[in-house]
Amino acid sequence: MITLDKAWSGDIVNVVDTIGDNSFRCRLMEMGLVPGTKVNVIMRLEGLILIEVRGGKITLRNEDAKNVRVTLEA
Repeated sequence: MITLDKAWSGDIVNVVDTIGDNSFRCRLMEMGLVPGTKVNVIMRLEGLILIEVRGGKITLRNEDAKNVRVTLEA
């Protein structure tokens, strides 16, 4: 298991869980980052990660991506 900030462009990962305070976790879940969801890492930028979740594109700061635990899709 890794955190989302460690995933590379082109990786497809599965969300395992989120960590942090409740309001932050709720915000991530509202964006679609719930356990069992597949996430496509589109691009890594300076301090940011662009991902596709459930057909929508989201940009997260690396600091926020550190709070999303994922597993790499085989």
